[in-house]
Amino acid sequence: MDFPNTAFLLDSSPRTWSSLEELHLRYCQALRARGSQPVLVFATKLPPEIEDRFTQSGITVTAINYEDGVTNYYKGLGKLIERHSIERLHIAFFDYFRAVAWLARLQGVKSIVYEMGNGGLFRAKSWKKELLHIRNRIMTAPLVRIIAISDYIKSQLVAAGVPAEKIVVR
Repeated sequence: MDFPNTAFLLDSSPRTWSSLEELHLRYCQALRARGSQPVLVFATKLPPEIEDRFTQSGITVTAINYEDGVTNYYKGLGKLIERHSIERLHIAFFDYFRAVAWLARLQGVKSIVYEMGNGGLFRAKSWKKELLHIRNRIMTAPLVRIIAISDYIKSQLVAAGVPAEKIVVR
């Protein structure tokens, strides 16, 4: 069974190999076994020893930094999507209210998953709460699924106005 080419948009750049990089390697290997050509997109260029571990497994590694500006990120993302025929995106370590999902949707990607690893307390009240709910519904609209790492994170996302039906706990 062929899976669509998938890019993992990571708002991070590890300096040493850790269990998280091992997890990304295993995800990408599993996708390759199903016919996908995964691409890991980090915020900055990786140290050669980390990049080599990925590329030796046939995984493409590149860097696009959101901190270089939304316009630059949009352009870089568009080139990446076209060059690698990306049909699915998995976004991790970005705040869900950043424009990353919308930038991908504007580039034509329809299957966008967001992974939420941490959350804060949602304390807004009255009109501020309503405005934040509207913002959060708008910013998560392009997402087909949101992965929360715990029931607590899911409850925080729902409290922030993110539609519960989009959220799965894994």
